[in-house]
Amino acid sequence: MNSIDSANMPAQFRLAVDHLKAGRYRDALDVTLAAAKLAPGGPAELIELAKRLMYFNQSGPMRELATRLLSKPVWHAAAEADFAALLSMTGEQALAASLLDRAIAVIGATPAAIYNRSQMHLYSGRMAAAEADLRQCLRLEPGMTKAYWALSKLPKTAATTQELSAMRALASRVAAGSQDEVFLRFALFNRLDQLERHDQAWQELARGCQAKRHLVAYDADATRRFFAALLQLPAAPPAGPMRLDDAACTVPEPRCWSASWAAIPRSRRAANSTIFRRSCVGRLAGTSAGRRISPWWSERPRSISPKSAGATWNRWPGAAQANPG
Repeated sequence: MNSIDSANMPAQFRLAVDHLKAGRYRDALDVTLAAAKLAPGGPAELIELAKRLMYFNQSGPMRELATRLLSKPVWHAAAEADFAALLSMTGEQALAASLLDRAIAVIGATPAAIYNRSQMHLYSGRMAAAEADLRQCLRLEPGMTKAYWALSKLPKTAATTQELSAMRALASRVAAGSQDEVFLRFALFNRLDQLERHDQAWQELARGCQAKRHLVAYDADATRRFFAALLQLPAAPPAGPMRLDDAACTVPEPRCWSASWAAIPRSRRAANSTIFRRSCVGRLAGTSAGRRISPWWSERPRSISPKSAGATWNRWPGAAQANPG
């Protein structure tokens, strides 16, 4: 397995997957970073590489790859447009827009590309440009429901009577409980609320929430059966009491200590010392059945900016579309 051709990007991907399955996260990351230095053999490899870099939250190699693409003539316009949409999710709006603009010059102003560019404008603070692109989307594709939703979120953009009528007519035609209905109902809620037609706005919000719940497809009976089955399992033996041990904790004190501690009167600090330290730090350290307990601040979740869904690439991890509301 380790004797693969280092210039074979698909083989690098397979090796990274094998490492992940075996729990070797660092090895999988190293292989992916090595693949990022290679030249993609085709459009599919470029997009697969970008998605893998995003999985590991590696925005730096994404920037480097975009810079390499921009330093040469257009290689594959459609793939570069898709890559730009993914790059935008890392916060590199200016670089992503440059890559997308030159792709649009080749493939044309498709609704998907213009929508993605509108989101790059939006998150760069160029509201007028974002609005212009969204309105162009609707001229090119009047049924693009998420363009209505994105437009309704822009500040200082008033809906016309014609726009409201178009959204209502479209909402009556899309499938009930679909993502298209969700976009339209929430867009109508925003627009009617802006017009202070609150009774009608709340009706649209209720319909949007109902459609959104339909998409979740939550099965309450399945959940009850699952927990009933859990209750039938034999009880696990007790792990034993957890031992707090300040000496075992080598993590620096969190910043909240100084300000919060200073607010406690000196006469009460001694009495509150243990309580305060435990409430601020959580479970300081120690062992439970031989296993170390990590302090809460040592495990921070990876954060991805929650941006609206692009026409080509979803900007909400784990969801099929954007998540209005």
